Amino acid sequence: MDFQAPSLHSLFETALPEYWLNDYLNGDCEPNEMIRNCNPKMLGGQLFVGFANPSTKAILKMSARNTRWEVKALQRLFKLRKTLLTKQGFEYLILDTSPGLQYSSINSVMAADIALIVTTPEESDIAGTQQMVHFLHRRIGKRIMILFNKVPSDWVQSEEMARLKDSLASEKTIFCDDIGCFCELPVSKDPCFFACEKEYHPFSKCLGKIVSRLVLLNAVDDP
Repeated sequence: MDFQAPSLHSLFETALPEYWLNDYLNGDCEPNEMIRNCNPKMLGGQLFVGFANPSTKAILKMSARNTRWEVKALQRLFKLRKTLLTKQGFEYLILDTSPGLQYSSINSVMAADIALIVTTPEESDIAGTQQMVHFLHRRIGKRIMILFNKVPSDWVQSEEMARLKDSLASEKTIFCDDIGCFCELPVSKDPCFFACEKEYHPFSKCLGKIVSRLVLLNAVDDP
């Protein structure tokens, strides 16, 4: 759902699809024509992905969409959710959005059970996250899970981190375990699913705890 700077396709060793998520939201194809089985070297299960079109033409076209189109796109997104989760037996649907309050990110939140916001301790990020939390909580009433990324080791459990979390707290806010700074992550030679290939790395363990938290929340809500 990041139509402004789509890059997710670059992580997968697969041919470019005939239909993109853009096409589905535009009503030009059905879910099965758009999603691809992109299962990497994982520990089990299957992973299907729908990619945003990375072409310059598609990016400019999505940027020019009007409100009427976005409303129809939201309806299509709800249809996608129902098709995958109810009719086709998918367990989870993850919508990866662009930063900030773009139409695509708002539509994603509307279709989601939980809004997971990733931020850093930097003041500029905190200011933007405060606006996002206020919007999601006051205007939409969604539950919010906040994940702090790139946290310096001496900040973990510090008073400064406690202050930042207080500034973002609301009755619907849940805080994940913080992820520290791992300099080796962005310098990997080849694109890979780090947590799958190096499952015992501290970063991978952090992700494991986040997944467990999300699964538990989903189990509590599932009737």
